[in-house]
Amino acid sequence: MKINFIVMNYDLLFLIITIILIVVVIYIYKKPTNLSSLEYKERIRFVEEQKESIKKHMTLFNLYYTGIDDHYDTNGNIVKGANPDYKKTLYHLKRAYDLGHIPAILYIAQIHQNGMYGLEPDLPKARTIYESVLSKQDLPIDIIKEIRTQLTAIDREVQRIHSLNWMNNTKGAKTGNKIANIRVDNNQPLNG
Repeated sequence: MKINFIVMNYDLLFLIITIILIVVVIYIYKKPTNLSSLEYKERIRFVEEQKESIKKHMTLFNLYYTGIDDHYDTNGNIVKGANPDYKKTLYHLKRAYDLGHIPAILYIAQIHQNGMYGLEPDLPKARTIYESVLSKQDLPIDIIKEIRTQLTAIDREVQRIHSLNWMNNTKGAKTGNKIANIRVDNNQPLNG
C-alpha cells in the first residue's frame, strides 16, 4: 500500500513538473523578452515582408533563368519571348541570398559550375562559393551533403579537363605517346 502511494506521488510530481514546463515554454515563446507588443508586431511584419521579397526574387530568378518562349495572344498575333539572362538571374539570386535564403547561393554556385545561356562555366568560382557556404555554421545536413557532392563533381571535371589538355598537348605527341597524338575533339593527329 505504501509503495503504491509513493509511485502515485512520483507520477503526480512528474505531471505537475511537465505542466509547469509547458506553461513556461509557452510564455517564453509567446512573446520575446524586452520587446513591447508593438516592437514584436513590427518584427513579425518585417519577417513577412522579407519572405515576400525572397519569393519575388526567386520567381524572377526562375523567369530569367529559363527565359520566355514565344507565344500567341488571343488575336493570333505572335508575342516575342525573351532569351535567358544570366546577369538578371544572378542579380535576383544574390538579392534572395542577401535576404537570408540559403538555397539561392547554391543556385549561384551551380550556375557558375555548369554555365548557362551566355555564361561559360567557371569551376574555380563555383568551388569558392561552395566552400564559403560550407564554412558557415548551422547548415542542414542535406545542404552539406549536396555541397560535398558538387565539390566532388568539380574535382572530377577538373581532372577530366586536365586529362583532355594533356592528350591535346603537343609535347605528349612529340615524346611518342600514342594517346596524346590524337586530338579529342575531332580525332585528328596533332602533327598533321
